[in-house]
Amino acid sequence: MKIEQGAIFLINFPFTSLRAHKLRPALIVSGSRFNRSQDVIVAGITTQVGTSDFVVPLEEADLVAGVLRKKSFVKCGRLVAIEKDLLLQPVGILKGGKLQKVLQEIKSILEE
Repeated sequence: MKIEQGAIFLINFPFTSLRAHKLRPALIVSGSRFNRSQDVIVAGITTQVGTSDFVVPLEEADLVAGVLRKKSFVKCGRLVAIEKDLLLQPVGILKGGKLQKVLQEIKSILEE
């Protein structure tokens, strides 16, 4: 699978304290210009929505390729820049319409 915006990979996603991490899927949200570097920017994906307003729901039908085993949520407020070498295993590719919803939610976090 290509390392590009909309691709989902398993990574060791860091907790906000940076003291620990958890293996979870992450969505590449950085664009092609940024992705030419050694890094990518990813948003965490979880099955536990919690109380956050800044999530976009995902279902298997939202993928062009790959499999989501459970209904999940992109945590748009949990962005991390990581080296591409830390992308462990491809999971799938998000459809364009759903990717645009994620990017709009991230933009709203940065602007409001």
